[in-house]
Amino acid sequence: MKTLRDKLEEILPNILPDNPDDAINGPELATKVLEKLPDEKETSVRQYFSVMHTDSTSVLAKIPGRHGYYKRPKLLADQTVGLTSKQAKKIEEAEEAASKRDEQREEKFRSIFMRYNELTSGLYSMNVEHTKGKKDEKGLNKWKYPDVILLNWEVGELLGDEYKISNTMLEVRKSLGEQPFRLISNELKSELRFTNFRENFFQCVSNSKWSHIAQLSIAIDITDSKLIEELSRLGKSYDVSITTYGLTGDKIDNFPDANQILKMSEQEFDTITKEIKINFINTGRERESLDWEHIKDLKIQNPDFNHLFDWISKCLSAGKAYKFQDFINLMKIERNYS
Repeated sequence: MKTLRDKLEEILPNILPDNPDDAINGPELATKVLEKLPDEKETSVRQYFSVMHTDSTSVLAKIPGRHGYYKRPKLLADQTVGLTSKQAKKIEEAEEAASKRDEQREEKFRSIFMRYNELTSGLYSMNVEHTKGKKDEKGLNKWKYPDVILLNWEVGELLGDEYKISNTMLEVRKSLGEQPFRLISNELKSELRFTNFRENFFQCVSNSKWSHIAQLSIAIDITDSKLIEELSRLGKSYDVSITTYGLTGDKIDNFPDANQILKMSEQEFDTITKEIKINFINTGRERESLDWEHIKDLKIQNPDFNHLFDWISKCLSAGKAYKFQDFINLMKIERNYS
């Protein structure tokens, strides 16, 4: 008797596109498969998809960090030729881990959060990679790093298609002893429940003490009035801004993976923007200045915080508000020519 895996290997070659650019997303592929296998369950079929695409002998292929499935070319079925088995396994494990991470709700929401704030509010975002943090005594650096930092230039002006830093406003700010930007520390969660809301809230409090603004952002809407009341009370007590984005778990699951969301054009991302319904549970007060002692420690512990202030410094010296990735690319070019 044929297993579901055997059946899929038989019918998928006639369904999957040859070109990776025409890759079919999971729900659409499952629909096509169930037309041929009506007695099977969609959940079972999609579970097999997630297993099969990591097997280099399977017909089902998926580019790591990309959205959708396509037919694995026979001549390229094993792309690890010439490597030792240990090297090949390490590459396969890394690709699988990256692919699985990009499909997680938390990672999708991170990409949505960054794109949404850049496109709708003009805020520049920087992802903080926790794994880059210094490996210290267990628990010492717990709750130390935010998920995303938003940079808000308060001396910016739009000139043509470029967002420039106004030298006039910059000089005025300097003369008044005021900083020309605001840094917003963000803790992101896909959803909050009564079982975890306090822990998640105080995680945000802990990793945002250094910034101008502490913000807890939640992807999935909160409908429980009691939970909203508790969060509002905590937010007021600790000056934390709390925002929900009005999404549902199903909607997030059906969005492309995290890497693909970051690569979407503005027009493509607009389909996600239309699904977002912002709700402000609390608006926290801004701190007048950054906690430089705290920042000094963070710069030692995680190189991303060095990049953050190198980025701000470059923008100020160039008089231009660079996006973080553009700044990184520019630094690479300058190093190559130095």
